[in-house]
Amino acid sequence: METKINVKSHTIKNGWFNVKTNDGREINILSSSNPKATAFLNENQSGELEIKLVQKDGKNYGWDISEKKGGGFKKDPAADRYKQALIVGQSSMTKAVELCIAGKIKEEQIKAAAEKFTGYVYEIADKYGKEQNG
Repeated sequence: METKINVKSHTIKNGWFNVKTNDGREINILSSSNPKATAFLNENQSGELEIKLVQKDGKNYGWDISEKKGGGFKKDPAADRYKQALIVGQSSMTKAVELCIAGKIKEEQIKAAAEKFTGYVYEIADKYGKEQNG
């Protein structure tokens, strides 16, 4: 619900503005997610602020009108693949280090073992992807 509120006063704690309105409501606004409201509240102790009000668990939260439109975030396939590669690489490195600690491989073999594990994961992923896509 888009609305204008009359800010009576506000405080900030741990990145959250606690806004008190002229009609007695308390509204919480996360500064890092609401640049327009944050700019207004940093410059003004009181006044009229246009925000989107959301109620959850009996508390009022305010969001910038322009924020949260479109129903979510845009997927970025390249970024997703990059993140997946980092996860696979980190997991492979962890397992290789665990093998070293267990005395199964030498320290100088860690990188090669991690690369081998990572390659195997991608080999399986390629095979599975081809089976799924015909």
